[in-house]
Amino acid sequence: LRMIVSATQGEVVTLSKKAVNIRTGVEEGLKVYESGDFKNALKMFEQSLQLPPQANEKAERQAAYYDIACCHAKLGDISSAMDALEEAVELGYDEAKQILADSDLAPLRKTERFQKLLTSLSGGSASSSTNSLDLEAEVRNPFRRFRQFVWGGVVVASGLGSAVSLTQTIGALTGKETIPLEQAAQNLAINTGIAIGMLALLRLESQGNAKDKEQILQFREVLGNATARVKEMSKMKVSLRNAAPTPQKGFAANDPESAFSEIKTLRELQAGNSELGPMKVVVLAGNAKFITESLKNAKKADAKGVEVGKSKFEKQSVYVVPVVMAEPGSKTLEMPQLGGKNQLNFVAIPQDMQKWRSLLAEEFKYGYEQGNANIFRDGIVLAIDEVGRVVQRGVGLATTERWEEAFDKWWKTS
Repeated sequence: LRMIVSATQGEVVTLSKKAVNIRTGVEEGLKVYESGDFKNALKMFEQSLQLPPQANEKAERQAAYYDIACCHAKLGDISSAMDALEEAVELGYDEAKQILADSDLAPLRKTERFQKLLTSLSGGSASSSTNSLDLEAEVRNPFRRFRQFVWGGVVVASGLGSAVSLTQTIGALTGKETIPLEQAAQNLAINTGIAIGMLALLRLESQGNAKDKEQILQFREVLGNATARVKEMSKMKVSLRNAAPTPQKGFAANDPESAFSEIKTLRELQAGNSELGPMKVVVLAGNAKFITESLKNAKKADAKGVEVGKSKFEKQSVYVVPVVMAEPGSKTLEMPQLGGKNQLNFVAIPQDMQKWRSLLAEEFKYGYEQGNANIFRDGIVLAIDEVGRVVQRGVGLATTERWEEAFDKWWKTS
């Protein structure tokens, strides 16, 4: 029988008839998991793997195996937990930071299998990670390898020239060479100078490559930390605009005439529905002016190049979550009011704003430590994919052009 039965009295819980694919099955399992019924949640995640995928089979199976690992860890079955976690990694899951930060997997951390798995994901001796880093560095500076090849060739040629010139100079000094000493010494100096110059250029290129890799690793760490925080966000709630034509005066959740009345967790929002499929999320965080301007620009970008009544955000399955941050030393600002014609269907308003602020505070702390004293004014943008990974992180106003770039590059659909 595929139906959810209340587990309050220890009854068996299985998937409902609404669970028609891996994604929806996993979502049902997560609800049971969050209630603390890990045994039944485990069964539901395992049942989910028997269903067809909703969209991205590989990503959905990754999520199912990851959640199975969490269930086994909670139930104390360390070996089975590692089996499931390794299966998720085998399918392509590579978020080492999230695995390490996930408290549900804490029982695994002291095991040798976990440490080996983490080492391979973090770079360690894994050649695939190294190759990925090299490739990304090359993309940043595509002509560096060509320049290194040219400089290296010149070093070899000038080195050979220096060897010949040195032999000629010694021969001229001993009278064994007919070439004048002055000319031999001049050739030696030229070839040696060229070799030294090319070696200096090679050193600069090598230092530049190392710096690029360091920046890439730092950015990966930032994305990894942000992804770990997104997992905490997934349990938090947002309110969506109700389809009913109720007048909206603003974004305040307690507004009796607010059109934002459907409450979902961020995870439920990302799960989407059978019509739209999984949803992507963009978190805007900054002061009230940043939020207001970014949303106005989003509305302008949404209206460009589409039929009347159509939405780019809806077509490409994107929701925007705006979080107003309080600048240090200033009074906490409430959600800006964008009423009437400015109401936005693609906006999901955070519930319990203070919890959202606390979770995002680390993002702003990092920006401030990097030397951006105006981080609250500039704001932060986090783009989150359907499986909860932060794929883009940026600082600065979300202009109309940046939204359009996102439509064209990040979320382009066929």
